[in-house]
Amino acid sequence: MAYPVPRERDPTVSEGYAVPKHRVEAALKLLHEEPLRVLLHLSERAARHSGREHPSDLLNDDGRFFPVTVPSDGQVRLVRRRSIVWVEVAREYREDPEGGSPLVSPDDPESATASVRIQFEDGSRSEGRVCWVLPQGRRRVRDFLDAADLFFPVQAGDTVRLVNLDRIALIELA
Repeated sequence: MAYPVPRERDPTVSEGYAVPKHRVEAALKLLHEEPLRVLLHLSERAARHSGREHPSDLLNDDGRFFPVTVPSDGQVRLVRRRSIVWVEVAREYREDPEGGSPLVSPDDPESATASVRIQFEDGSRSEGRVCWVLPQGRRRVRDFLDAADLFFPVQAGDTVRLVNLDRIALIELA
């Protein structure tokens, strides 16, 4: 997924105010739409942990909208978080040598894991593996979903889909 990165001034940034960003390639699935290739604009320093901002930090932020660049036309668009079904990134973008990885390892003896098939409100589907760490007695998939951030990771091979919990209609254990 190599896309040219536009070098023009970012129209979403006010004059005299700029925060250094790095861009991460992603696929963005909106309700009732086909996935769209975009570049996420992530901060060099995360607000809630050390190291770079992860795609999950951006998605789980409190704001209603965030900017993305569409590489095919170079245009910046503002995306409403509520309309997102999932965002898929290469697994490498979920790991940061400074801040560690927000992914839970299935090899961690404290973790629980489950393979899932997800059906979304718009009829689209996804599948993969979820991993989490919760106290003993609260390690069911339902416990994880009740405690999860709005966007939680579903791992599948070399990619991670950050799934919008509010857009899920049904989850089956695979």
